[in-house]
Amino acid sequence: MNGCPPSGQLATGTAQFNASFANPSSLDSYSIRLDQVVSSKVNLFARYNHSPSSLKQRGASFTSTALSSTESLDSSVNTFTVGLTHLVTPRLSNEVRADYSNHRLGTAFALDHFGGAVPVPDSVLFAAGSSSNDDAFLLLISGAGEFGQGKAAIDEQRQINLIDNLSMTKGAHQLRFGVDYRWLSPFSSPFSYRQFADFSGVACPPLPKSCAGYALSGTVPGAMTTAFFAQPAVFQPISHGDSGRDFPGVCSIRIQIFSLSR
Repeated sequence: MNGCPPSGQLATGTAQFNASFANPSSLDSYSIRLDQVVSSKVNLFARYNHSPSSLKQRGASFTSTALSSTESLDSSVNTFTVGLTHLVTPRLSNEVRADYSNHRLGTAFALDHFGGAVPVPDSVLFAAGSSSNDDAFLLLISGAGEFGQGKAAIDEQRQINLIDNLSMTKGAHQLRFGVDYRWLSPFSSPFSYRQFADFSGVACPPLPKSCAGYALSGTVPGAMTTAFFAQPAVFQPISHGDSGRDFPGVCSIRIQIFSLSR
């Protein structure tokens, strides 16, 4: 709850909350490339790129947001490419590329002190042996917003790409042969355990009885009571650098043949 001066009070005894905030974000990119002339017919290069980015958004993207609940997204993209060009003969050349890329995205929710809010410690929200590092807790209070604490997921996409292009000139024709091999291996590490609580009011006797004297006087008769349930992650933790699941790699091979007349 937020304290407000009496001059800002409304007729109901509450006051309008006014505040300003920013959603900080960052996006960086670093790269390096090395070129080597091995001989008059062979050129070699290597390139590495690292692109980290982050976003911290207040009022996490829930169905009903609360400003003291934040959502953090951290992303990292890494690519490494090696290429070789070989002029075999004046009429025959070969180009080879090998590329590895990795895209990792992590999402987490947290509570802070914005507007005078008091975050609840992990010891209250999570069971013994659990914490916000691997698990999640969500609380929805109708009319107030949804509050979240803990890990949402860490997703990663890994890819290996091998390309070979052979170009040949034969008389008035130019022939090109190409092979493209692509291997994809996604990895997902969601929360290990998540609890969700939905508070939509305090139930009171149905009409014609009155709700007076209950915890929340004036609650609509027959309102739904608090619902509380927990669910494990879809993917159970396995032995890996991070608790999560590796999906089977997906491979594809593409062969291209072109014939161009001059």
